Amino acid sequence: RISIYGKNKEEWEKLAKWFRTYDIQCEQIRWLVQVPRLYPLFRKMGLVQNFAEMLANIFEPLFLASMHPETYPEMFWMLQQFIGFDSVDDESQGTNVTLQNYPPPENWTSEENPPYTYWMYHMYANIQSLNDLRR
Repeated sequence: RISIYGKNKEEWEKLAKWFRTYDIQCEQIRWLVQVPRLYPLFRKMGLVQNFAEMLANIFEPLFLASMHPETYPEMFWMLQQFIGFDSVDDESQGTNVTLQNYPPPENWTSEENPPYTYWMYHMYANIQSLNDLRR
């Protein structure tokens, strides 16, 4: 597993450079991207202003590398080594039954962590869109 935290968009580029510098690749080994649910920490530190910004930090570089591989060759190459995403936190936390009870990510400005189901819905939506783009 390789962790991406979502505190800024440069994380992916640094990781991609490391992958290429050390030629991290193997036909028998693929990597999972681990995303720790650290939104409250990054919000309190002022690294992100809302949950949408954190999602953008996690996913926007992937979309850009997928749409423009010639501009992001290291990231495009690295993405071919990954097979999935993993969430890290206490999944047993309570949550409302429906997402309709929560604001959209750009309006989630609280320092509280969004519920697990909220996180997973937005992770799923971005992963699904990314997969559709990469087909």
